[in-house]
Amino acid sequence: MIVTKMFVGTEQGLGKRMIDVQQVLIIKDRYAFILIMGILGYILNVVFLLIERRFIHWSGK
Repeated sequence: MIVTKMFVGTEQGLGKRMIDVQQVLIIKDRYAFILIMGILGYILNVVFLLIERRFIHWSGK
């Protein structure tokens, strides 16, 4: 979703904000958004793995 918002031309979202920060060269905000996106991705991965273990019992066997 974030990458899509970077290229579609939306007016809001993390992707749009990331492009804006990149164009204006605000380095601190750029690294902050990269960190936020990494943490968000990690958390979503953990949540989906927990859901998979709970509902798809044959997965990983």
